[in-house]
Amino acid sequence: MKKTEPENEEKAWERLPREHIRAYTAAKEYFHLGPERSLGKVADRLQKSLGLMKRWSIRDHWTSRAADYDRWCDRVKQQELEDQICLKAKLWAEREESRREADYQIAVKMREKALEMLKYPSGKFTTTSADGKTTTTVNPGPWNFGTVARLAECASELSRRAIRNDGACHNVLDETNTYALGTYIGKRDGSESQ
Repeated sequence: MKKTEPENEEKAWERLPREHIRAYTAAKEYFHLGPERSLGKVADRLQKSLGLMKRWSIRDHWTSRAADYDRWCDRVKQQELEDQICLKAKLWAEREESRREADYQIAVKMREKALEMLKYPSGKFTTTSADGKTTTTVNPGPWNFGTVARLAECASELSRRAIRNDGACHNVLDETNTYALGTYIGKRDGSESQ
C-alpha cells in the first residue's frame, strides 16, 4: 500500500554538496523545529551566534528547504493515515464477508431443515397393517406447517440479505425487481379494470 518515492529523487533538506557538516547540523535542527522554527531557537539550542545562523540560512536556503521538508513530512503523514484507513477498511470488509458467508450457511441449513420437516406428516396418524395387528402412530415435533413456513421464509430472507450484502447492490436489484401493482377494481357488469 505504501507509495515509495523514486530512489533518485533529490530531497532539498538533505545535505548540500558544499554544505559544511556544522552548517548542515544547524539546518537539520531548523527543519525539525516545524512550524515553531526560528533562527534564534537554533542558535540557542546549538549555542551559536544568531548572526552565524543567518549567514548559513541565507547561503544554504534553509527557508525553501524547510518548506520542502514540511511538504514531504505532510505527504508521509498523509500516506500513513491512508494506509491505516485502507487496512481498517480491508479488515472490516473481511469481517463483513465472513458474516455474510456465515449467514448464508445458516440460511442453507434452515432451508434444509424446513424441507426435512415437510417430509413428515402434520398431526397424529394411525396406520394398521392388513392383518390388523400393527398400529403405528406418528407424532411430529412441536411444530406445524406455519412453523415450516416461517422457517423457510426466514431462511429465504437471510440468504437474500447475505447474497445482496444487506442492500449493497440494492440499486441494481431494485431497478430490475420493481413492479407497479395497481388496485383491482371489478365493474358491476363483470368486466375488469385497473
